[in-house]
Amino acid sequence: MATGRAFVAIYPPPEVADVVAELDRTAPSVRWVPPDQWHVTLRFLGDRSDVDSIDERLRTTFRHEPVRAVLGPGVDHFDRQVLLLPVAGLEALATAIDEALAPIVEPRERPFVGHLTLGRSRRRTGRLPLVGDPAAASFTVDSIVLVRSELTRDGARHERVGNYQLSESS
Repeated sequence: MATGRAFVAIYPPPEVADVVAELDRTAPSVRWVPPDQWHVTLRFLGDRSDVDSIDERLRTTFRHEPVRAVLGPGVDHFDRQVLLLPVAGLEALATAIDEALAPIVEPRERPFVGHLTLGRSRRRTGRLPLVGDPAAASFTVDSIVLVRSELTRDGARHERVGNYQLSESS
């Protein structure tokens, strides 16, 4: 496979994406993430030429039971530029992914913090729109996805490389 940025993620089901879509995402001061790219990154892997090896590790060594993810309770921000919705309940899943990939991926630099990015401010100062607005949902996570991302001048293009089901018998 070609070199590209890669990450392991979950995508919200349609009923949760509908909750996110109800937010007023019209502020021109924000570069909004398109709805088809709303996801929670469980493990960012950076630029990789070995996506096939990562896929193989996830298919053969990764095992975990389904988990309950809790989105919200409202819009928050990070670094005065990133608008996000917090997502709790995924810590053990992220740790299991780390363990499965440990032989071929460097350890995390920062602890896992679950969130769904809504957009990034085009300015470094001023009030971010939506912060504090309510948005909440919960859902069962029954699969994870390996994604390759290509950055283009029009934004990121995501390609789902592999899908891995979570099983009660893990």
